[in-house]
Amino acid sequence: MTNIEKVTHYIGIDISKKTLDIAIYKQNSFLFHEQINNTPTSLKTFFKSLNKRGVDLSQSIVCAEFTGVYTQFLINSAQLLNLNLWLENGNHIKKSQGLKRGKNDKVDAQRIAQFAYKNKDDYKAYQEPRALVKTLKELINRRKQLVSLKKQLSGALGEKEYKNEEDLALLKSLCENTLNGLETDLKRIEREIDRLIKSDEKMFNQYKIINSVVGMGPVTAANMIMMTNEFSAFLEAKKFACYAGVVPFSYTSGSSVSSKAKVSKMANHQMKTLLHMAAMSCIRSEGNLREYYLRKTEEGKNKMSVINAIRNKLILRVFACIRDNRFYDKDYKYSTKLMQNEMAIHC
Repeated sequence: MTNIEKVTHYIGIDISKKTLDIAIYKQNSFLFHEQINNTPTSLKTFFKSLNKRGVDLSQSIVCAEFTGVYTQFLINSAQLLNLNLWLENGNHIKKSQGLKRGKNDKVDAQRIAQFAYKNKDDYKAYQEPRALVKTLKELINRRKQLVSLKKQLSGALGEKEYKNEEDLALLKSLCENTLNGLETDLKRIEREIDRLIKSDEKMFNQYKIINSVVGMGPVTAANMIMMTNEFSAFLEAKKFACYAGVVPFSYTSGSSVSSKAKVSKMANHQMKTLLHMAAMSCIRSEGNLREYYLRKTEEGKNKMSVINAIRNKLILRVFACIRDNRFYDKDYKYSTKLMQNEMAIHC
């Protein structure tokens, strides 16, 4: 990572499927804008041309929104040319800019460059996931799509009270092959996810550690590995809990605005759902988290607040076990710091 104090140029890139709009800033002063094709050749030619324009790439930060597959050519070029690449969540960039009027690709590139300059102290070099993690992500996304399709189709067929028996029987016979096909493909994808994880020692070790935590299952474990980039993108449990939308925030202002702490809607809803299912599993099974739930609800605590606290506890336990490279043990003596973190979770 380059010394942030020595950075001279900030390069903002607005990414679309076919083109890239690039704005170059020297500190907070706009130098020029250029639009190029979103291809490896165009990127290589452009970055090499910057040296002739007085832009030292070794002392520059290249910032862009992460836009999925359309970002891949930029990532590849950054690795090839050893660029200081910063990929940021688009919502974060947008909300950090305050009230803005007007929008086009050129303006967006300039705003991204300004964001990089103003938030340079938060710069975090992009870490490319291993090929295995990328494949895992693709499989998880396909599984998610198939589960959604199956749920939609099964749900429509399950509305018995709104259909007569003859129509329902007809619909079921017409959709039977589709549902069977979805179920077959789901099982194939799940087997492939299992095979992929078990093929790699590091990934399989993390997978087993997560599954050792009571309440956590195979699907949640695979998603956590993928979303955390094998626990390299999130080093702290609290940051991941915030990302998953299970951290309550208070809203107060003077003496007139005061509400109970609530979780934010800005979250990864897929992970939040998986953690909720894990928490519900803990509540239904014998163990200290079920005892915790019963004790807190008997004290009059809101049920959803207690469930959210359990989601937090599950994240803390997973991260502690990953950090120490050990399986979960309910009788394990936590470090003082971890005990303080668990005690800090309020309902």
